[in-house]
Amino acid sequence: MAAHQCSISVTPEVELQMGLGLPVTGKALKYGIACGLGVDVVSATSGSLFDQMKVALQAERAIQNERLYQSGSMPEKLTIHDSDILKVATIGGAKTLGLDRTTGSLEVGKQADLILIDIKNISLSPSINPVSSVVLYANENHVDTVMIAGKILKRQGKLLDANLENLIERAHRSIERILKERR
Repeated sequence: MAAHQCSISVTPEVELQMGLGLPVTGKALKYGIACGLGVDVVSATSGSLFDQMKVALQAERAIQNERLYQSGSMPEKLTIHDSDILKVATIGGAKTLGLDRTTGSLEVGKQADLILIDIKNISLSPSINPVSSVVLYANENHVDTVMIAGKILKRQGKLLDANLENLIERAHRSIERILKERR
């Protein structure tokens, strides 16, 4: 796959839960395959990429540690780090979609897509390592500001210009219709 510049999207939580095999995050990184992080089957697993980052990191560490345990060894050092997973969730995802020239990292000339995390929240304080805080502890409730293509869509934890009541009502009507059609 690496020789042919292929990419993959790993959906760690659903892969583990639905018996689809172990996530291949570590193998992709080891062999230089562009790897992004995704969410699948949100009716059965979390739709949060924060959760997917945690699961991806923990699953890969478990896979690597199990190999060591089976050989009678104990892990001496980490071989996959939270920074590896953050890259999978950001620039890795952009690469898998062919968008890495416009988004996925903070660089001059790229689209201004930002998520600002409130590290003053008690569950993230004190934040000694911001990357670890994002990958291991943060969740969507910690997102203070969201900017997409330079436009602020969320500020101080509140969505701007979003009619949430309308969206929720539409979601309820949709599920009612779907359930009615299933009967």
